Parts: sequence; structure tokens; C-alpha cells
Amino acid sequence: MYSFKRIKPLIIFMKNLKLSLPTLSVRLYAYLFLAAFSVLSLGACKNKEQPVVNISNIRIINVSPTGATFNAYLNEKKANAAALPFSGATGYLQAEPGTYAVKLTTSTDVQSLLTKTVAISKDIAYSFYVVDRAPNLDGLLIVDDMSMATLDKTFVKFINLSVDAPALDLKIKDGASITTGKAYKASSTFTGMEAKTYTFEVKDATTGVVKATLTDVNLAAGRFYTIVAKGLLTPGNNEQAFGVQAYINQ
Repeated sequence: MYSFKRIKPLIIFMKNLKLSLPTLSVRLYAYLFLAAFSVLSLGACKNKEQPVVNISNIRIINVSPTGATFNAYLNEKKANAAALPFSGATGYLQAEPGTYAVKLTTSTDVQSLLTKTVAISKDIAYSFYVVDRAPNLDGLLIVDDMSMATLDKTFVKFINLSVDAPALDLKIKDGASITTGKAYKASSTFTGMEAKTYTFEVKDATTGVVKATLTDVNLAAGRFYTIVAKGLLTPGNNEQAFGVQAYINQ
């Protein structure tokens, strides 16, 4: 609503205009009044503060080393289109900053297998990893800090999510180590590298024995990748064997 104080100058202007142009038609006078009022309204709208929308991003990745598939929910809102198999992931989902209950169910039931409360902050990306298996099914929230982005490098980090693996190193085959000594659930930060094709080795941090190899990974400039050790070194029936996989962050 507009106060009389705000539109008073407009009324005075139109009165003066009518006095100076006594032959002005009523219709034209009305058009001029509406045009002037529209200009005033537009100015008022521009002066209003626009709401600032702060957005976070979160994705869910299933590395629970079983044959189970899961549906995932953020505060009861389903996060996945199709049930997530082992190694399956959602894309990043936009969410307002705040506290969320991440719930996992089977693909055929709504009963919770795991519900975990997480807090996310504005302008930050997160990955929520489903790890281990019943009765120790768990979730791990990892920050994906991509603030160092440049167009002339590629960026890599490593997470050890194999519940029965020792501390692990990630290194370039016949080259340098990317990170060392990562125990279960430990994550490195992103490391900037030359953008090209690599073969990576995951090694036992103590013995140096190669546990898995990731071959011919084309890492593009300006992109971020998370390399995840997952599965079990000694899998049982219907359990997933140890391996390594690269996930694109952006």
C-alpha cells in the first residue's frame, strides 16, 4: 500500500498539469496519471530488499559392502529416483542450510534402517556416505571443499571407507603419493594436479602392498574427483569385495 505522503507529489504534479493544459481530455489525463503512478511503483519495488537465498548441496553415496539397495530421504523427502545399489550415488541436491534427518530404507519398505542427523551450512557441498553393514550400518558426512577451483588444474582427494582395511595410501603408479596413512573413515583434502590420464594405486600404508589399482582415469582441468576405497578385503557371502572408485564432484 502507498501512503498519502508518498503519492502527494504525484497528485500536485497532475493538478498543475491540468491547470496548465485546460483542454487536456479526461482520457489522456487518466493515461498520464497511470503512467506516472507506474513509474512511482517501479521505483518503490526497486527499493525493496530482495530476499537472499542461501543454498547448500548434499549428495548420498552407498558404499555399504552388501548387495542391498537403499532409498534415501532428507527430512522425509526422497533423495533418489531409483534405489541406490552398492557404489550408487545421487547427484548433488540443493537444500537450505540447517539440520536434516538422513533416513535410509530398503527399496521396498519405508521402515528406517538408519536415521542420522546432520547439519549443513550455506554455500558448502557435502557427501553423505552409507558405510558398513547391519548391525553397524552407519553414515559419514564429508565436506567437499572446492573453494580452490582453478581452470588449469584437476583436484583429487581420497577416502578410506573399507571397514576391514588397514590405513591406506593413494599414489600415482610409478609416481608420487597423493596422500598417506588414511585409516577407516579418514579423508584427505583436495590436491591440485596436472590434468591428464592417471593410473592410481591404493597401498597398505604399513607394508606397501598394493590392494587395488584404478587404471586410466582421465582427470579434466577444473574438475574435482573423490577416490574412494570401498568393499571388504575379506568379504563373506553376499558381500562386496575390496575395490576403488573415482566419483566426480564437479
